[in-house]
Amino acid sequence: METIGILSLLPPILAIVLAMATKQVLVSLFVAVWVGATLVSNYNPLAGLYSAFGDYTFNALGNPDNAAVIIMVVFCGSFSYLLETGGGARVFADTLAAKIKGGKGAQVMAALGGTIIFFSDSTNPVLIGPVFKPLTDKMKVSREKLAYIVDATSATMPSMFFFTSWGAYILSIMNQQFESIGYDANGIVMFNRAVPFMFYTVGAVILVYFIAVTGFDFGPMERAEKRAAETGKVIADEDATEGLTREIVIPEGATPKLSSMVVPLIVLVVFIFGGLLWTGGFPKVGVAEAMANAASMKSLVTAFAIATVVAAIYTVKDKVYTVKEAIAAVTHGFANMMECCCILVLAWSIGDVCDAVGTTNYVISLTQEFLTPTMMFVVLFVVCAFTAFCTGTSWGTFAIYLPISIPLAAAIGAPMEPAIGLVVAGGIFGDHCSPISDTTVLSSMGSSCNHLAHVRTQLPYAVCVAGASAIAFIEVGLLYDSIGLYPSAAIGMAITIFGSWLFAFIAHKAYMSKHYGTTKG
Repeated sequence: METIGILSLLPPILAIVLAMATKQVLVSLFVAVWVGATLVSNYNPLAGLYSAFGDYTFNALGNPDNAAVIIMVVFCGSFSYLLETGGGARVFADTLAAKIKGGKGAQVMAALGGTIIFFSDSTNPVLIGPVFKPLTDKMKVSREKLAYIVDATSATMPSMFFFTSWGAYILSIMNQQFESIGYDANGIVMFNRAVPFMFYTVGAVILVYFIAVTGFDFGPMERAEKRAAETGKVIADEDATEGLTREIVIPEGATPKLSSMVVPLIVLVVFIFGGLLWTGGFPKVGVAEAMANAASMKSLVTAFAIATVVAAIYTVKDKVYTVKEAIAAVTHGFANMMECCCILVLAWSIGDVCDAVGTTNYVISLTQEFLTPTMMFVVLFVVCAFTAFCTGTSWGTFAIYLPISIPLAAAIGAPMEPAIGLVVAGGIFGDHCSPISDTTVLSSMGSSCNHLAHVRTQLPYAVCVAGASAIAFIEVGLLYDSIGLYPSAAIGMAITIFGSWLFAFIAHKAYMSKHYGTTKG
């Protein structure tokens, strides 16, 4: 396995530490890419600088899948900008505000939206964030909390269903490994049987609802929620920028209606699902198979483009814009996404740099010598979580560790289901909370939240679930042989859920004691 050793950890760790210390995400990411390119270029910083552009950022832009995400993001920027400035989002917020009770109701509604729109981690944050932002703003819910709700349901939900693009990707790796080792199993059946062992994935979603319903916050998120509730500032003063805090002024004589938002959203969802089914081969194949085989990014980009046109037509119809002004608003929405696109390109570049220096291979080399059936689950979960957090990619983590966990489980006599579930759970942790994950970036963008503020406030919640999940995998490793596989899974899920709450409670008390000199909640 090719790796440059411990220095392979430098680029991802440097990106994370610099970003947290300086609050300059773009600069931090580029420095990390440059350092990684320098390591590959025989430690020559000038050669590394040329390589940082030519071999990494250019390649990231040239990847068709990445280009599709960029195009989708800019169309989403225009779509959400038109919904906001056209007044439809405000009418939607006013309508819902009359029917729900305060900030908790707004959070539950956003969580439900993120749970229902589960078919793509790219769609969820750029759709749910803009739709519910006017409502959560009205109810004095911080943007940090909205971004957390959006992010916690973005990658978790599609990873648990075999008929999504996530499920299809995981299935393809599983089936390849089953064939390679001669393991006789149906991939879809095995995937479904592995879901109960995706402890972090399930636990993260449950924690979102627990916090939304109870209002129980801790750490930096508690401070953000207190600020929003007491001052009405949904964004901290130090994080406020013109793009995040713009005030929407509806021209006199304009007549935005609920349909001004609902119709473009319906068009968006219809064309997304219609595109997924059509590109997946429906009706020649069934719905589930079509969803699994669909060209998801082609469907998403097309749907957002059409929905943007419909939203623009409504702004003209409602006399908010003239035709010329509506076209200008579309291009203005494109421009609003420039920083987000730059962050995405550099985040993808970091992933390529990590491949080049062998970050994942080095982490594997540290752990592969002492794995046993009892320790395998927790050790691999921790390694997957650490790798995904450092590299910002869950799909990359799946691609690396499923070919390790599946043959290893077969070789040492460990059950296959938790061997699959642990990789998905560990990969989702990194995708959920890494500052260099594209889903984390999109969640910040969709919720109009400062990116580092989002990372800082959500990380303690994610760590609580990950810590409880690690304990659950220890329990499965110890008990599956004596009490049975699925009884151990049930106990593990209970440990994950209640352990997450316990860790959150402890963190809350510690935070209160440190900052307020009291342990009262």
